Amino acid sequence: MSALFIYSCPACSFSVEVWDDGHPFIADDAGKRHYFYHPCELDTVLPVASKCSFASGRTEQEILALAAQRIGNEAEFLCFSCGKLSREDSQETAPPCRICESTDTAWAMELGGKFCPKCKRGQFPEKPEFGAIS
Repeated sequence: MSALFIYSCPACSFSVEVWDDGHPFIADDAGKRHYFYHPCELDTVLPVASKCSFASGRTEQEILALAAQRIGNEAEFLCFSCGKLSREDSQETAPPCRICESTDTAWAMELGGKFCPKCKRGQFPEKPEFGAIS
């Protein structure tokens, strides 16, 4: 299960919505990312993996085992310079912003206590507001 959390600035109401378990994907042979979400992971993973070069002549179980090597997860990062969210492979820690190239970024699930990038006065609450479950 995945949960949506909302960090809202108490000073200006700027808000950031973030899914706690990110955006899982499987990459095909060309490197294109195909996103999947719970509870329908196999509805995306199996058809994509079955078309990959490693799938030829293999059983469904073998294909799924090999597909694990092509599964990744993008997490959302907030830039404190421009205020934009960007998705990056969650293996990276604090990647530079894709928009302005600033290195002043943070994983969006760890915004508690940080100052708002829009107004620079308010601090995000330590505990975000709960939004939804998928």
